[in-house]
Amino acid sequence: MNVFDKVLDFEYKKDTGLVGMTGGFFALFLRKLFLKENRALLVVTPNIYEARKLYNKFGNDVILFEDDELNLGDGTSISPEMRIDRINILNDLIRDSKRIVLTDVKGYLRRFPKPSLFSKLNLKFKVGDSFSVDEIVERLVSFGYNRT
Repeated sequence: MNVFDKVLDFEYKKDTGLVGMTGGFFALFLRKLFLKENRALLVVTPNIYEARKLYNKFGNDVILFEDDELNLGDGTSISPEMRIDRINILNDLIRDSKRIVLTDVKGYLRRFPKPSLFSKLNLKFKVGDSFSVDEIVERLVSFGYNRT
């Protein structure tokens, strides 16, 4: 067992926080923890700059969950591509995809619904299914959409 393995030899508990590690060491630590736990990890950084720096140190197992909102007075602009990316990330996590998700505090506080709520608010359509328009509209309104 090398020194790095000894550093990781601790009892991981839910909502563990780590501070004071250099970026490179923290990336190694996360990779080792990810392999040890064999499940998805959510890493919340102080800002999106730190999340991007960490993201650049990883490979395919990492997802960057960015908050791409531009606050323009009273209006808000969110790119359709970013919305689709966010939904795909949340769907991956619901399906227990084993990934490391990096985000900043703002992205975490504003964008991560509880998994049970996100699962409940999904509409799934399959070939051969039939729904009435009123049924779909009623479900969407119950999800918080406005009928216009």
